Amino acid sequence: MSHSKPYARIWYDDYLDLYNLAGSLQDREWQNELLRTMKEGEAHIKRDERYFAQLELWRRYDQLNAKLLHMINRLKQSQNPIESEELQKHIWEIKNQQMEIGKKLQLFGG
Repeated sequence: MSHSKPYARIWYDDYLDLYNLAGSLQDREWQNELLRTMKEGEAHIKRDERYFAQLELWRRYDQLNAKLLHMINRLKQSQNPIESEELQKHIWEIKNQQMEIGKKLQLFGG
């Protein structure tokens, strides 16, 4: 339990609470199962952190996608060449951001 991250503390606290609850219910099997999980806590926490990081990347990707669609619609409606040029620049910036997020997502395997 050497983690200094708040998530790790919360994770261990929650499992200790469950362990105590199992003890008060005299459910030794559940206590043993919780103990095994806590002994593997580092691996569980790392897996959770990877999962949440991946979710955050997908959330950012989706936000950029919505922004991109909005910009493309504005570009289609624009009759001002200067505005169109600015919109095209923003579209490329968003696409580049999406590619960067895509590269990071590949590190997660998806």
